[in-house]
Amino acid sequence: MKHNKIIHILFMGFLVLALCAPGIAKKKKEIMIESQWAQNPVRIDGMNGDWANSIFNSEKKVKVDYAFMNDAQNLYILFIFKKPTSRYLSSIDLTGMKILFSPEGKKVKDYGIRFIVKKISADEYIALLEKEMGPASEPKKEQIRAHPAYVLYGHEMISKESSGGLKLMGPVFRSKRQQETFIYEFSIPLEKLAELSSEIGVEPGKSIQVGFEWGGMTAEIKKALAARIGDGVVKAQDQKAGTLKSERRASSGLGDVESSRSRLEQMRRMQPKKHSFWVSLKLAQSK
Repeated sequence: MKHNKIIHILFMGFLVLALCAPGIAKKKKEIMIESQWAQNPVRIDGMNGDWANSIFNSEKKVKVDYAFMNDAQNLYILFIFKKPTSRYLSSIDLTGMKILFSPEGKKVKDYGIRFIVKKISADEYIALLEKEMGPASEPKKEQIRAHPAYVLYGHEMISKESSGGLKLMGPVFRSKRQQETFIYEFSIPLEKLAELSSEIGVEPGKSIQVGFEWGGMTAEIKKALAARIGDGVVKAQDQKAGTLKSERRASSGLGDVESSRSRLEQMRRMQPKKHSFWVSLKLAQSK
């Protein structure tokens, strides 16, 4: 009896420790990354020439090095894929790169900027230009129409209310392959971030959370995939039309169910994988 009592006490002790362990485990402290003061405005050209003396940080799971600089007007970010793979770069091509901003100690995706490279026609370029800068002169339009298409490095401001649509002016970025790396370089006006939310705290000397996110499913990709898969379904149905088997499956409703499952599975396979990580950043102050 005494022996059983001891075993019971030991068992209860182990049980208590097991239940309490997750609660008493210490949360890993996040390292604060310090931005460096930019003595001169950084030239945004997709090159790392202005970053020779910068302190780089690494995110090993996606094989990325990154660095920050800022002055009183802009936050500059250099983002380098050390061993770029088609998996990472094709995801960015499809979805763009989101840079998210949140108050210190929080990781909320309510505010940020999505940077995207997009091929547009001359008339689309004129429409965007006039939307932001007012009516363009006819000679200016003719000059733009001299080229049938343009590669647009555009952006969308992200807020809880809406994305705000594609824009040309304000934040700037460029991307370029350099030897065995792929470089993304960004310049973000601090006043634009302040317009998104007064809670973020983007003045020099302040600390904020910065998130990077690319890949996953966007509204544009869903629409494109649905159209692509829909075309495939229509072709397959046309090929099977008139057969007794297809008629029986359609009449029983099984054809619709299996077709829906097949389309969902196709969309899952075609969906670009999402990648993301957050960092704690302290903005530099002028010396």
